[in-house]
Amino acid sequence: MQEKKEEVKQRVIAYVDGYNLYWGMLDNEWRKYLWLDLTSLCEKLMRPYQKLVAVRYHTAISKENAEQKDRQNRFLSANSLNPKFKIYYGQFKKPPNRNYFVEKETDVRIAVNMIRDVIYNNCDRTMLISADSDLVPALDFISEFKPKHKIIIYYPPKRFSFELQQRAKLDFHLQNFERQIKTSQLPDEIKLNSGTILTRPNSWK
Repeated sequence: MQEKKEEVKQRVIAYVDGYNLYWGMLDNEWRKYLWLDLTSLCEKLMRPYQKLVAVRYHTAISKENAEQKDRQNRFLSANSLNPKFKIYYGQFKKPPNRNYFVEKETDVRIAVNMIRDVIYNNCDRTMLISADSDLVPALDFISEFKPKHKIIIYYPPKRFSFELQQRAKLDFHLQNFERQIKTSQLPDEIKLNSGTILTRPNSWK
């Protein structure tokens, strides 16, 4: 009897615009879901014929608010326990003659990572969680370089980009996936190998 050939699944890499997702969740009054296991969520968004290769999470560390920085560090440490999850840092910089910080480099890093993974054939599908239209040139390049490569967009809650929609094979609104988000929460307490215990921030309960 001939053995059944193992199905080769499409490789998907997810690229997450951290602050775009964070503020969308807050605008949708989903603070209670911010303790999010992003790898778990992305896996729940896969089709049966797909497999998640990596989650590339893009953010910058807060410089102004110590409490926010603490919450962010806990969140990143907890998600980093999954080997598929990798963080890419931008920066907060002060514009000239201004007394506030502005997030810089995030969209460029997302763009570079998406292009690199397509050029090096690291994935068969690109999943983008963002509504930042600054990413349009990168998506245009991907479509030109590899026309059959499909791009899937998930807009953070309360976010949308017509320009991104025009480049996507499929696009979805994350606020329609509350069940998947609700069931992708990290444990309230996580013990690290060092013995340190990470806890869900009180304001995220």
